[in-house]
Amino acid sequence: METVGFILLLFFFLVGFFAIFFGLPGTWLILVTSFLYGYADSFEKLGLTLLAVLAVIAVAAEGLEYLLGMAGAKRFGASRKGAVASLVGGIIGAVLCAPLFFGIGALPGLFAGAFFGAFFYEWTTQRDLRHSFRSGVGAFLGRVSGTMVKLLAALGMIGTVLFALR
Repeated sequence: METVGFILLLFFFLVGFFAIFFGLPGTWLILVTSFLYGYADSFEKLGLTLLAVLAVIAVAAEGLEYLLGMAGAKRFGASRKGAVASLVGGIIGAVLCAPLFFGIGALPGLFAGAFFGAFFYEWTTQRDLRHSFRSGVGAFLGRVSGTMVKLLAALGMIGTVLFALR
């Protein structure tokens, strides 16, 4: 039964990691999976202290992804609503492009969607092509930065759990 549990743990770690490419909260799935594995093991190998650290990392990663995405758009001149449009556009882009290249299309879709979300919102409200383009570039750069931070956090969480289970 322990082997089945470990295989399920690895499976959900992979699902959580790849969920990040779709703009989804994969770090939370990694945290919940770790908690359930710890619970099944009576918290012998994965103690509550370790799980609390993972929770802090998950909260920080999700918060940083959001803040970096918003800050990137705002830094390059997007309005608050333009920054929100970049977040929504990123999710829509990831979902629409996911079928391309056997699922790998989600990542470029995420970034392109962030660009176009900010660009189109700013274009419809300001009618200034240069401003709209700059806002889109900022949203793109912010989304890339936020996603990279979250991916690194997810890898750190997975590595920490696997190290604790060795």
